Parts: sequence; structure tokens; C-alpha cells
Amino acid sequence: MSKNFYSNEEIEVINKSYMPDENREIFRYMDFSKYLNLLEGEDEGCNPKLSFCNARNFEDKFEGEMPEAFYHRWVEDSKNSHKKLYDEINKHFSSYISCWNRGEDESYALWKIYTNPGTGICIRSTAGRLQRALNNNDIKFYNVKYIPSFDDSSFDIELPLYMREHNLTGAPFPIRNVKEVCKLNPYKYEEELRAVYIENSDEPIKYFPVNLEILIDSIYFSPFSPKWFRDLVKKLTLRNVNLKNVNFIDSKIIIQNTF
Repeated sequence: MSKNFYSNEEIEVINKSYMPDENREIFRYMDFSKYLNLLEGEDEGCNPKLSFCNARNFEDKFEGEMPEAFYHRWVEDSKNSHKKLYDEINKHFSSYISCWNRGEDESYALWKIYTNPGTGICIRSTAGRLQRALNNNDIKFYNVKYIPSFDDSSFDIELPLYMREHNLTGAPFPIRNVKEVCKLNPYKYEEELRAVYIENSDEPIKYFPVNLEILIDSIYFSPFSPKWFRDLVKKLTLRNVNLKNVNFIDSKIIIQNTF
């Protein structure tokens, strides 16, 4: 049962329950413009950076909400006090998220939802490669858990605590629970892994340096993509001397009337 205060040992156990296996394959579906932005970088030095979006701007209305199941068996006064505290914290701290699919292969549904016809690509990596490519201790990695309801308190759920090194003591310090690791069951097809960074900010997007040589194992081409597009992506990718060993994979999904 969740509670207000946790020992360091309890925090470690809860956080580990959300940690992905470092060898788990992950996929990131994107349109060509976002891929090009990743390759070219966000600064004058053209250093690659991965975008993290503010969860407040996500489509899901429950994004960032505290599930009522967190308060399973709490007394009403404690529950109300905790909610008031978190309302104040949420006014200042935003979660910035990079979303990945931890599927075992490409997904037709994700091609359709997250890419434009003809110009979609998908990066294949692993959870461990993503962590090493970002090389930032303040970015944490969580498997999303899917729940039947945000309004139902009849079941129990624990949430990980986002820990950051304290400026004065150097010891890990809990900022807040990571509410963004819960989504409703209808989203379960996404099988999501999230890289999360929490900061006192309301910016819509933050960019973090990323080592593409470590990150990218393979590039999948959308089943809707024409040959000229696949050739263009290969040319632009291989222009980066660090990506000479990237694998290019045509989609296994067969679509009628493609170019």
C-alpha cells in the first residue's frame, strides 16, 4: 500500500519494479522531419539531440494525474493533504518524456498513428543503449503500467519516486512520485517505455545530447514508403560517419498499391 514516507530500501524496490531490462528491444516511430531534426541537431554545432516533450501537452486527459488507486486504504484527511501538496508541486515541476515502444517487432498500428504515409521511419534500439546514448543520470527510465481506471481506489498501486542528487549533500533526493508511468488499459497496445526528466520548468520541449552511434541499431522503413524515400534516408544517415554500421530494414508488413 502506498504511503507518505518511504525508507531508501522501499524506494529502491518500487523503482526497480518499473525499470526496463537493459536488453529489451525498443522502437521509436517518427516522421522524416523529426528524424532529420535528430540527425542535424538543435544547435550551431549540429550536435544530435533527442527531444523530450512536456507531458502537460500530451493528448491523454489523464496524463500526469495521480491514480486514485495510489490512495488505496488511505484515511480521507491524509489523502486530501497529500493531494494539496502535489497540486502545489505540480504547479512548478513538469515531466519531460521521450516515449518508446517495447514491442518485439514493428507495429502496424504505431506506423499508422505516429508517422505520415510514405515518410515514416522507426529507430530500433534497446533500453540499455538508450540509457548509455543519453548518458544523463537525471533521466530515468520506466516501463509504463496499464490500469483499468484512474478513478477507482479499490485496487492498490505504488509509483516510483524520481530521485535527483541534492546540490548540497550529494545524496539522492526524491523530487516527487512519477505519475506519468500509469496509463489506461486502452493504451496497452503501445507497450510503452518512457525516459523521464523532471524539472522546475514549463517549457514545452527540452533537448538532450544523444550519441546516435550508441542509440541506433537499425532503421525500419514504413510499409507505405516509396523507394526514393528509402534511398534518401540511407544517404542522409550514412553521411554521418558514426552511423556507417546502421542496419536498414524494409517493413515486413505488405501493403497493397504502394509506390
